Amino acid sequence: MDCEPLMRHANTYADIPDLSTPARLSPLVQATLVVGTLDLASCGLYWAFRNVPIWRVAQGSASLLLGPKAYSLGVSGVLFGLVVLYTMAALSVAGFGYISERYPALLRAPLRWGAAYGALLYTLLWVLIPLAIDPTWHIVHYDWMFTLLLIHMFLIGVPCALFAHWGQSPH
Repeated sequence: MDCEPLMRHANTYADIPDLSTPARLSPLVQATLVVGTLDLASCGLYWAFRNVPIWRVAQGSASLLLGPKAYSLGVSGVLFGLVVLYTMAALSVAGFGYISERYPALLRAPLRWGAAYGALLYTLLWVLIPLAIDPTWHIVHYDWMFTLLLIHMFLIGVPCALFAHWGQSPH
């Protein structure tokens, strides 16, 4: 067997990937990681002051789809909660990107329109959907709901708008 062609190929550097420049994440992934992490960290901080561990916050995200049973699932509930949280972050980012493509004027004032978008998301996720599921639903923890409104406005909506404004609209 003639090994010379194999040796010649093995001695070239054409097939070796260039590791000197790091791979860039797509704008959607970048924005999703920022928005999702801000959401998780801010909710975790709020509940940490009430002696609730961060993993319960992730299970809380899972409970949006699984109900109270999410809290009894242990690590599976935490992991599923993280999937839910970051999926919602990705949808939020992509949603603002989609809207801003149709209404580019939103990008001229990203702080204002990002906060408005966050308030819209809050209203949809924490008022309209719960009322559609259970018309007798009512707010129990007003301080938590107000905190969620601020989180949605300034830590979800504004970053979504800023990523779009910076020309990194992931849609």
